[in-house]
Order: sequence, then structure tokens, then C-alpha cells
Amino acid sequence: MAVGFLLIFLFGTSLAFPRFSFDDYLEAVARSRQARRIEEISKARYTHFDDMEEWMKEAAESRPDIVRLYSIGKSLQGRDLWVFEFRNGATTEPRPIGMPMMKYIGNMHGNEAVGKEMLIYLSHLFLTEGDSDPRLQKILNTTSLHIMPTMNPDGFERAKEGDCWGGDFASGRTNQNTVDLNRNFPDQFREPHLKRATLKEILRGRQPETKAVIEWVVKNPFVLSANLHGGAVVASYPFDNSKAGFPITGANSPSPDDSVFRMLAKTYSKNHAFMSDGITGCEQFPDGITNGASWYQLAGGMQDFNYVYSNCLELTLELSCCKYPPAEKLAQEWENNREALLKYIEAVHNGVKGVVIDAITEKPIPGAQISILGIGKDIISSSRGEYWRLTVPGKYSVVAKKKRVSNIANN
Repeated sequence: MAVGFLLIFLFGTSLAFPRFSFDDYLEAVARSRQARRIEEISKARYTHFDDMEEWMKEAAESRPDIVRLYSIGKSLQGRDLWVFEFRNGATTEPRPIGMPMMKYIGNMHGNEAVGKEMLIYLSHLFLTEGDSDPRLQKILNTTSLHIMPTMNPDGFERAKEGDCWGGDFASGRTNQNTVDLNRNFPDQFREPHLKRATLKEILRGRQPETKAVIEWVVKNPFVLSANLHGGAVVASYPFDNSKAGFPITGANSPSPDDSVFRMLAKTYSKNHAFMSDGITGCEQFPDGITNGASWYQLAGGMQDFNYVYSNCLELTLELSCCKYPPAEKLAQEWENNREALLKYIEAVHNGVKGVVIDAITEKPIPGAQISILGIGKDIISSSRGEYWRLTVPGKYSVVAKKKRVSNIANN
């Protein structure tokens, strides 16, 4: 009788339990699998493109509250140049006024593989601990962080694990057209006319990967950036080239923001496990930093392009003596770099920031020229009137101006 009563209760009371269709079941299983996939990033192997792409798509689908996935273009072989944007409300709300944009780019040279994995692990950290770690929560609340694990996916797929020194097409260093992407950007000393050129003229004749990054940089108000390489352990800063040109090496070529760049480089090196110690197992540098041209000169580099053609300050971070070390080294590389990667993100908040407004209309002024007296590098306000000017600690006189606009107030 008790069994019969129970059966009548279950089947006779239509409101006892919510309906759960087979489609609901499949969706729940899929969500569970996605969550497991996010957790399943291994530090015991390298992540090849197809696996990385699948993981990034599943991560973005699972956590639309904090991550947006987008592509800035394609490689020569048709692989997407994927980027994660991390911030709270990444897919549901526009970037808040005044929130700075910061970017990391990895694997520009396809055989310099450690940086790519570090950026995947950094993304994984935000995906899995961003809800519980107060430090990560603060970054998500205050910063628009953009992470591109690989700029040269074609080169990476050619590269061979364990090859520490390769520098040619077969090694994976170049793109599929045998072009070194870190020699393919506009150079202020070799192509000075391009500083007054249109974007179409700047892009002419460049590789698709380079074109994609150029457009990305000039169309977004990035404030800070780092480009992750391998083959040494050092933080390098602009300029990479000089008026003297080749073959001179060991000649310092400082930018107008040399003191800021040195501060940023030390932010990374001193928070790395040993970069600033000079005991790296390969070439040694005082404090683990160097001016690019002082180390060796190159034309067409990406960090100089960022500085000359945009508001963005970029470093080149060399993370490992061996360009493509065995995968068993990756877990230790993450421990070496984790704190430095986070500290460098937080450095985007150093300096002066605000919104340029018209004192009469109280409307933001886009395209205003922001100058700091005594520093020979101006920046331009964003389409919403925002500006961010990285500086070393001190007192500064800041001026904002724009032709044919009067009564400009600097807030």
C-alpha cells in the first residue's frame, strides 16, 4: 500500500517536480564538459593551435561575464589571431569611461614558445580564480586586459620542441612568407615619412599578421603592452633602432619616456623569479633590463611602432634562454613569471589619467593633444575624451589642447 501511494503521488501530482527535458540534460552535460575543459589546461605539454582555439571558444562561452573572445585577423594559412578580453561585463557592457586597456602578445616568433603558454596559463588563472581571488577581482573591475597567446600560429605549428636556437623558416621563427614579423612594422628612422601617412599607406606591403596588429593598435586606446619572446631572460625597452642605424650595437637609443620605460622594465624584472639577479644561464644584464638598441639594433620592431604610432608603451619580455624548451620546464616557467605578469598589468594604473572636456558644453573632446611639460612625447585623447599618461612618481604640468576648440578644461 505504501508503494502504491508513493506512485500515485509521483505521477498524479503534476507540480511536484519541475520539467527537465532531454535537451536540458544535454545542455547541462555540455556545460559540465566545458567547465572541465577550462580546468584541463596542462602545464606538462604545449598547446597547439586547434586545441588552443577550442579551449578559448569554450572558455568564452562558459564565462561571458568576465571574458570576450575576438579575432583581429588571420595568419597566412588562415588561422585566427585570437584575443581574450578580460574584465567584468566583458560581453554585456561597454568598457567604462576611464578604464585603461592593456595587452599581452605572445609567440610573435613562432619558435619562441614559452610566452604563448604563459599567456594561456594567465588566462586560465583569471577563468578559474577570478571569482575568489581579491587581487584578480580588482584587476577585472579596473582594467580591460587583452591577451593574444600567439601572433604567429603558422610558425608555431612548424617549430620543434627542444630547439633552443632556431632562427629561420624551418625553425618556425618567421611567418609562412619567411618574414620575421618583428622586422615588419613601420620604422621611425628608416621610414620617417610614414609618420604623416594614412593607415592605408602604412599597411601597404606588410604581412597579414602585421597588418592585423597595426590596425588593432591604432584603432584602440591601449595604454600599456608587452610582447613575449624567448632566447634570453631580460626586459627590453625602446628604442630598438637609432638614427645611426646598423651595424652599430651597444649604443643606447633612449625614447622621451626612457625613465618610464626603465621603471616598467624593472617592474617586470624585479618580480620575476630571477631576471633582475643577472643569473639567468644566458646573457646577463644589469637589473635584468636593457635598452633595445644598446643590446642590438633592429629595424621594424613592434615595441617601437607602439610608442611612435600610438599612445601605448610596450616592452619586449624575453622569458627563457632556450626558445622552445622541453614541456617539462613549463610549470617552473609559470612560477618564474606569474607574479611579474600580474604586477605588470597593475602598472597600467601608474601616472596621470582623466577626461578632456569642453568647459562650455561639458562634452568630452576626442583627439585632444595631451602634453606633459618637459617630456617630448604627446598622447591623444580617445574617442570619448579619455587619456592615460604613464609617468614615474613626481609633479607634472599637464596641458590639453585641440585646434579650433576653445576653453578646454583638463579634468
